Amino acid sequence: MEEVTLPVLPYALEIDEKGMERDLPKEAEIALLFLLIESEFKKLFKKFKGIVKISFITKIYYPLWIAPWKEDIGLIIDGLNIFPQIIYYHEIPNYTNFIEGIKKSSTEEYLNKLREYSLNFLDFKGSRSLIISIFPRKDIIFDIQSCIIHYKKDNITNALSLNPKLSWQQVSNFIQILKESEADIKTLNGIRKDLIEKTNEEIGKLKKEIENIQKRYSTKIESDKTEDKIKELQVEYQSKVDEVNRRMEEEIKSLMSESIIIQKEIQNLQEKQKEYSKVLEDLNEQSKTLSKQLDILQRKRNELSNKLLSQTAQLETLKMERNKLEDLAEARKGIIEELSLIRERLLQINGEMNKIGEFTLQLERELRQENEKREVLQDSLIKLNKQIGDLERLIKDSNLLIMEKKDRLTSISYQIEDVKKRRHEEILKIDKEYRVKFDEMRDRIKILQSEMTQKIENIKRWINEIIMRTDKIVLQIDRLSELKSSFIRNFLYASVYLPKNLKFDTPIMLEIPFYMVCYETMGERKYNFYSPIVIKRVYKILPFKKIYIRMKIFDQIMKNKIYELMEQDFSFENELLNCCIKLNLLERSGIFEDLIKGINQLKLRKLISNKEASKIMVFLSKYALKRGKSLEKHDLRFEGEFE
Repeated sequence: MEEVTLPVLPYALEIDEKGMERDLPKEAEIALLFLLIESEFKKLFKKFKGIVKISFITKIYYPLWIAPWKEDIGLIIDGLNIFPQIIYYHEIPNYTNFIEGIKKSSTEEYLNKLREYSLNFLDFKGSRSLIISIFPRKDIIFDIQSCIIHYKKDNITNALSLNPKLSWQQVSNFIQILKESEADIKTLNGIRKDLIEKTNEEIGKLKKEIENIQKRYSTKIESDKTEDKIKELQVEYQSKVDEVNRRMEEEIKSLMSESIIIQKEIQNLQEKQKEYSKVLEDLNEQSKTLSKQLDILQRKRNELSNKLLSQTAQLETLKMERNKLEDLAEARKGIIEELSLIRERLLQINGEMNKIGEFTLQLERELRQENEKREVLQDSLIKLNKQIGDLERLIKDSNLLIMEKKDRLTSISYQIEDVKKRRHEEILKIDKEYRVKFDEMRDRIKILQSEMTQKIENIKRWINEIIMRTDKIVLQIDRLSELKSSFIRNFLYASVYLPKNLKFDTPIMLEIPFYMVCYETMGERKYNFYSPIVIKRVYKILPFKKIYIRMKIFDQIMKNKIYELMEQDFSFENELLNCCIKLNLLERSGIFEDLIKGINQLKLRKLISNKEASKIMVFLSKYALKRGKSLEKHDLRFEGEFE
């Protein structure tokens, strides 16, 4: 078998009490293997009924490709292609025209280019495929990673290296696909960066254009000095409004002052009216008293008048009787007695007449007195009535004056409202007059501002659409980058970090050692596999060891798949068996010397006891005796029996 120098992983490692890992010597490794075989022999004897003998024990190297992928990272690929996968590489869309188009386009053309290529990165264009084998279990890669730092380049002799089914070229092609995917990601990121930079550049130009538009229109607005004119008009407008307000306020103040004066006059009139009312009441009382007195005098005067009339009538009667008697006496001059009687009667009548005259005079005097009193009372009553009339006229006049004053107050309130209304109307008139002027001036500003706003809005719409379309294209690019990244991440779990002293540029073969033991039974061969192991020493009161089987998962998967290959491919089984028989560890010269050295090394390291060492030698002694060989020259004592 051709000898080659390849990176080879160690079969057995020892972890000391400090936690440091180190390789075991080849002899100790072989002794440890036989210790494991002997410890499991009884279990295998029960499992494989009718075991006759161990046909061979062979060290086999399982081929893995380790391909440098990224810096200090290598991808592990199954060389036997036991776990084939169809890998598709999707090519990214043509981007050259897009990049050149947007870089050469002007600001006006840039948006059209984005519209033209808005669907360019929506999906991949074209694909390639190949079949490659990647381990489906992360723990296998973890086991490989944990011991790869202990690799050593070695010539594989006296061992079987399984021929890889995957060629170096296939592995290289796959790595090239991964690198192309990474390059695609860089390309997409570059396109993304160029697109964003170009978009930012164009947006910056458009924003600068907005600033220039604002400056131009601001200059136009300032040159028109519309704002200054508006300010002047506002001052003039405010001055007129203030003048109207001032004038109207003066009128209102004058009316309010007049109102206050009238209210005071009304109050004074009302107070005087109260005084007149009191005096009138007194005069009315006096008038009533005088009227009563006058009534009394009138009654007395009437009585005296009646008496005077009665006396006058009586006097007239007496005068008539006297006249008759005188006439009769004149006629009866001859008759003395009748004449004396008449004269006596006349004297009597004269006496009565005198009395009546005196009484009449007295009545007349009393009547005159009463008339004088009556006249005095009448004069007083007339004066009093005149005073009452005067007071009533005063009260009436004051009522009329109060009503006039109140009417004036009412008219003042109306006048005030009218002043306010006129003020409002005048201000509205001024406002309307100046509003027309303001509107004319502001319309000019609005037209300019509208033009400016329209242009700015158009540019902002361009900016928004550029941003929107850029974001969509960036999203498409990010999606493609994520698909590429996801494609790469699918294989990161099968990657290992490479030691600094393990540097190479192209894929190389990585060999993982394991031992295969063939047991012959009555009907067929049975196989058992021993994966790489690690020995861990733990010290408490007494030293003892712990043995862990490394890469158990790899052992199980490999065992099942190799069994399948052996069952499905008869030529592969014969090739494997022929090679294993030729490389049988039990038939190798010097095996027993190596075992003895290894056992002694394990004993010196306190990894096995004398009893365990004796078990190994008993196991081998029985095997040797069956083959007609002897171990007497090694001077070893054995305990136990070979079953």
